[in-house]
Amino acid sequence: MTSEQIENLVSKAQHGDHQAFSELVKMSQQKVYQYCYPMLTSRQDGEDIVQETFINAFQHLHQYKDEGNFIGWLMTIAHRLCLNKLKKDKRMFALLHKMTIEQPIIETRLEEQMNRSLSYLINLSPSIERSSYLKYLNQLVAIY
Repeated sequence: MTSEQIENLVSKAQHGDHQAFSELVKMSQQKVYQYCYPMLTSRQDGEDIVQETFINAFQHLHQYKDEGNFIGWLMTIAHRLCLNKLKKDKRMFALLHKMTIEQPIIETRLEEQMNRSLSYLINLSPSIERSSYLKYLNQLVAIY
């Protein structure tokens, strides 16, 4: 398809012709996928980004200027979405990594606190109400 034909479809799509936008999608979705897949290395992620690319393109079609480079505009959207996905995955990995490192520390602190509390409970004299301390212990467990 020539750039003139593409721009004609873009113009029609900008004026509400959904069939024209559908043609643009059919014409360029494979190119967008081939661009995204190597960056994401996941078929599912690549397909998701392609879908998001066309949703964004449709929502912002009014911002596209008749410059003769619709495919380049699409690829810019796809590129930014890929980078956002990679950043999100990196943050998620860092969070999971941090959680796996901190979890044993938290468990150790909880166990130490529970042991101190149980020792204290065992050593209470019979005249002290143990139920109030048990409430405290239950609250402590709920916090962790």
